[in-house]
Amino acid sequence: MAAGDAHEDALRPVCERLHVADLPTPGFVREQLVRLGLGQVHFEDLSENLLPHYARLSHEIQRNGEELTSVIGEKYLDRLRTNLPLWVHACESSLLVWGIFHGRR
Repeated sequence: MAAGDAHEDALRPVCERLHVADLPTPGFVREQLVRLGLGQVHFEDLSENLLPHYARLSHEIQRNGEELTSVIGEKYLDRLRTNLPLWVHACESSLLVWGIFHGRR
């Protein structure tokens, strides 16, 4: 999800790669869950896991790309090589959040 204070233009490269116009924020998702009848909606912010995840993926793709080509194909590998640095940058810039929503019906 987009961080609540992330400017739309800053996330444009990530959104374009996903072929979406924008990313929801936790506030938007919370509002939708409440609108759908959930109460006591709580967001467990696990964003600290995003950067290590995407940085590790990016590192492994760079390190093991040749070996991975036979498994996932060169075209997909090239997309990963293009996409993952965008995600790493977005995480380093605190543009993304991730977590789990809890609610009750």
